[in-house]
Amino acid sequence: MKNIYLQRMGITTWRLRDQPTHAVNYFSYQLNNAAGKPLGVLFADAIDDSRISLSEQENLVQNIVAALTPHFTNAMNENHKHYLFAILLGNHAKKMFLERESKVECMISHDALIQFIQNTERKKELWTEIKPLRDLFIL
Repeated sequence: MKNIYLQRMGITTWRLRDQPTHAVNYFSYQLNNAAGKPLGVLFADAIDDSRISLSEQENLVQNIVAALTPHFTNAMNENHKHYLFAILLGNHAKKMFLERESKVECMISHDALIQFIQNTERKKELWTEIKPLRDLFIL
């Protein structure tokens, strides 16, 4: 309505294009020790992007989890509220985890999965930071 009025007055209106929005979901994993005790969680943005498929992102996050421990579940136990660590990959994942109000002793926050797929140097940085966590699962 407003634009029609302005056009009648001879005023040209300009509108900037919006950036395409991407649907953002997240992957969540609970990482357990051999006895099944939850030690940590991993939340990662799952960004539906035309350049990088969700299956590529899922493959990467599963490889990260499997490199830490073979004992994990795809969902968090909602009753468990204390973890030794949380790995949060992406802003949306960080927000979702913080909304759960879980207590965590060590929080590792990094880029979303698509940035790791696009830049392998970032993967090396992440691995350097999370590699010491493997020792928690040996005990």
